[in-house]
Amino acid sequence: MSDTRTGNSIKNSGATILGRLATLIMEFVLRTVLIKTLGIEYGGISSLFTDILQILSLMELGLGSAIIFSLYKPLAERNYQKINALMQFYKTAYNIIAAGVFVLGLCCVPLLGSIVKGIPNIKEDIRLIFMLYVAASSCSYLVVYKETLIRASQQSRVAVRIEMAVQIIFMGLESLALFIFHEYMIYLVLRIVTYLVRNLLISLEVKKRFPEVNFRGDERLSKADKNKLMKDVGAMALYKISGVVLNGTDSIIISTFLGTSLVGIIGHFRMISNCVTNLSNKVWVAVLPSVGNMAAVDDDNKQFRVFSKINLGSFIFSAFCSIAMFNLCNPLVTVWLGADYTVSTITSFAIAFNMYLFLTILPFQTFRDANGLFVQGKYRPVIMSIINIGLSLALVKPCGMFGVLIATPISRLVTQTWFDPYVVYKYVFKKSPKPYYKEFVIHSMITLVTGALIWVILEFTHVGGGLIRLVLGMILCCTIPLMVYYLLFRKDQQFIQLVRMMKRLIKRKR
Repeated sequence: MSDTRTGNSIKNSGATILGRLATLIMEFVLRTVLIKTLGIEYGGISSLFTDILQILSLMELGLGSAIIFSLYKPLAERNYQKINALMQFYKTAYNIIAAGVFVLGLCCVPLLGSIVKGIPNIKEDIRLIFMLYVAASSCSYLVVYKETLIRASQQSRVAVRIEMAVQIIFMGLESLALFIFHEYMIYLVLRIVTYLVRNLLISLEVKKRFPEVNFRGDERLSKADKNKLMKDVGAMALYKISGVVLNGTDSIIISTFLGTSLVGIIGHFRMISNCVTNLSNKVWVAVLPSVGNMAAVDDDNKQFRVFSKINLGSFIFSAFCSIAMFNLCNPLVTVWLGADYTVSTITSFAIAFNMYLFLTILPFQTFRDANGLFVQGKYRPVIMSIINIGLSLALVKPCGMFGVLIATPISRLVTQTWFDPYVVYKYVFKKSPKPYYKEFVIHSMITLVTGALIWVILEFTHVGGGLIRLVLGMILCCTIPLMVYYLLFRKDQQFIQLVRMMKRLIKRKR
């Protein structure tokens, strides 16, 4: 069983990484074409409306995580009567969500005048643009319930391949349309078509892989199952709200108080940051069904041993990504779009700091969801959201964009960073989290000092902010963190086990 879980995790993660890297390249191409053909204001509108729709996605209320968790056991037992009942419930729920997102989008139209500021070069009707974004978002919910069946069965690579193919093809068409016609509306219509094609292909694939599942049957969940599910959804809704507030309100606050054009500038950096965090999150989501299967059939000590092996690797990866984000993003944007689109060093630090905290917590998020710990600590997200919004509003005037962005990692640090490990250690591992807290402080100090060292080297070599600095920074960010971790942890048992595990994975891939 463990070999099957490991194999599925490797295949799913590998497909996710390749797919995300391919779409990342296309996202860079598409954003470049958008800015070069239409201007930075359109980049700001794209980032702003995407974040507004992220807030509207609160309609989903964390149902997706509850779906996947509730499917682990019936899939393992091949209980198709239970699966059919779950699918009927989810189908109805997601149809309501799609309609709700569309209606809420209509309700937001009168508020656009207060949010969208400083965009004189937008020739199209802002309201029509927003409604096309809303239509695309609504379409994305129509077959989500079927896709979760693929993911819960440890076959997420199937959905990833479909999504990658559709996105690459249509991003290419969107770029070509912008380059030829210079029309934003054509680009938006193609976005809607992208979702419709993806939905159709996912639906056909699920029908082929799960012929036993009747998506139009009359099976219904028992009252007890429905009550349990709704209790989990209610708890997950609070986590969903937290994620939306942390990731979706910054652009709205910046646009309202500082101007929409700044949203376009920060959008480049958030796109790069989101590419890394979304890739990492998708990898953990790909691993989640295997962890869920382990949670269902193995004991707590087995989970802790697996977690211990990957935890150090998670720290090293988080350090590597956040250090690179801090030191390379301004040079990258300079080479990509020009020096006029860069941000201050402290703003880069705020983005990198938030990335580091997000990445280090992902293993705990995975083990929490896999074990169905939705209710425990359900008010933590609410507290984190309140802190984030309060700090953002308090700091936006005196500190500008940096004040809004630094509020997010601060709110994470004082809530999620210590509380989620506490929950997992207490309810899953049945152990004290104090050793982890000590590790977190040590690894964070290593990351901070290493990142600062690379920044000092780049500053004092006076290589400027262009291609030479980017190349030198890439070399330093690839070598110094790995050298530091090797020198400090080469005799550590977790590090030795991590190296052995990586070697086994490489041999399997061969």
